[in-house]
Amino acid sequence: MDKNASNKRKSIRRLHNIKILFHCDNFQYLGTVTNCSETGMCIKTTHYISCDDNIGIIIPLEEEIINLSGRVIRIAKGDNIYRNIGVELLNPPPKYSAYLENL
Repeated sequence: MDKNASNKRKSIRRLHNIKILFHCDNFQYLGTVTNCSETGMCIKTTHYISCDDNIGIIIPLEEEIINLSGRVIRIAKGDNIYRNIGVELLNPPPKYSAYLENL
């Protein structure tokens, strides 16, 4: 059995450094998308999030905003600091796919 996580992904991840806002439980946080794909993303943050449900993600672009929703599937912590949130995207809009193609 192959234990390589990259072989288990549904889509190829692209490495980036995209500043975003995300919100859950009526709180808004800053984060950085370190990698993303058509179906998911990894958000780097130092904020603890308590929501086990969906989160909202806002990608501010120069001329528009992309709003996404996602389900938290993983929270990674190191040295007692929250580092990364793995998110599965739920029904991303077509403009998100176009955005990815232009990265």
